[in-house]
Amino acid sequence: KMLDVKMGNPDILWDQALGRDIGAIIQSGWVSIGEWVETLEECFKNETGCKHAIGTNSATTGLIIAIKAAGWKDNTVHMPAFTWPSTLYAVKCNGNKARFHDIDRNTWQMDNINYGDVSVCDRILSVDVFGSESVPWIDFPLENRIIDAAHGYGLPNLGKRGIAEVVSLSFTKVVTGMEGGMILTDSDELAKIATELRRLSGRMGEINARVAMQSIGDYKSNRSLKLEVIENYRRGININYTEQEVTYASNNSVYSILFAETSARNAVMKALARNGVETKVYYDPLVPGLPNTDYVYNHILSLPIHADVIDNQMKIIDIINESAETTPGKKYLAEGWDE
Repeated sequence: KMLDVKMGNPDILWDQALGRDIGAIIQSGWVSIGEWVETLEECFKNETGCKHAIGTNSATTGLIIAIKAAGWKDNTVHMPAFTWPSTLYAVKCNGNKARFHDIDRNTWQMDNINYGDVSVCDRILSVDVFGSESVPWIDFPLENRIIDAAHGYGLPNLGKRGIAEVVSLSFTKVVTGMEGGMILTDSDELAKIATELRRLSGRMGEINARVAMQSIGDYKSNRSLKLEVIENYRRGININYTEQEVTYASNNSVYSILFAETSARNAVMKALARNGVETKVYYDPLVPGLPNTDYVYNHILSLPIHADVIDNQMKIIDIINESAETTPGKKYLAEGWDE
């Protein structure tokens, strides 16, 4: 039987109140930066303790605005090559030059910057990879740090690690507004500039804010279901693989595993696709030649973990085990892979 399992289903639970409020938004004619956006911003401020929260139409827009509002222009920005392309896009939109760094092979985070190679004018843009909290870089001045916290909702130090942090509310994230982003900062000056830039070019929709509030209310129950799916994978997958090592905290935004062999990864990915199960290979390195980044990319596979997976999960696990074990030229042994 062909399955139909997508990689990311938005965690939005429809109810009458949500439908009523969306209808009221449309009828009001006030469809952006209104009461629901303000409610969502207050929610983020209360949850993180940040002084300012500024809703935008996407996290990419939010990151572009945050970098510009922080005054980062014509600087060298240290960033990982293992991230979504929009991170780099935001850096370049503001006239900066990216300096790419390799990641740790276990944590998949950028944690190897040599402080002796950094100018006092340089900046750091770190990334919460797959919802795992990134290195805080506390030895750098606060104003020289911005966090791409696209996957960072719910992390214990969210909003406290840089001059600004930007969270994504896109349809694949642990909290979703279908689309949207949130800039978090304690800087009055940055918030003033960012708010005006948001008004000009990045207005958050009221419907998106209302859906995000619904998703926040369901976050704990949805996360419990995701953790159940992840635990099922851990118990059922009996091939040789490793997971991301979490140094600080994780919200389990994405569940990815590293296969011992690229051939096994590719065999599993193709077998799942043939059976109607979508997977992803994140992230295509932004530059080649960084050994750990290249290694992780060539061995990683991200698996679906939303609630709809549960009914089909044993079948998915069987496909993974069977297709990896029958990879041509490889045989699974208790102690690992053998030629």
